[in-house]
Amino acid sequence: MTSRSFVACISFLLVACLDPPGYVPGGRYMGPSRECGAPNELPFDDSCRQRCNVTHDCPINLWCTYTGRYDRVCLDYPRCGYLDSDTECAPAVVGDPTSCAGNAQWRERLLSGDPACGVAHQVRRCQPTPDGCALVEMTTYDIGTP
Repeated sequence: MTSRSFVACISFLLVACLDPPGYVPGGRYMGPSRECGAPNELPFDDSCRQRCNVTHDCPINLWCTYTGRYDRVCLDYPRCGYLDSDTECAPAVVGDPTSCAGNAQWRERLLSGDPACGVAHQVRRCQPTPDGCALVEMTTYDIGTP
């Protein structure tokens, strides 16, 4: 892997963490290209999951959990997680103003609410700007995590 492809990969992951529709840390991303068998299912973490509005819509021992800003599915995950704020920001590759890297950490909490997760968090992300890398204010939402 070249340093440029590594930086592109890191940049994609940072942006994807802002509102990840189908990504679970430690899991596998499943985008909307996967077809699920029923209209009441969404692809998430390598399988089709039942859509829900509240936990009562789910089979026993599953919770209705946000998996993105708007998507909710039935999961057996016990926690909600999100990427917190960057406190440092610098170019990831010297001389490439589009490759920025921060130091945000993954944060978790126990499930709460119905549906669970989906709480908005104001964060700062290291992003490329016309003047170089800078911390930019934005909103991220916590999601179900194993």
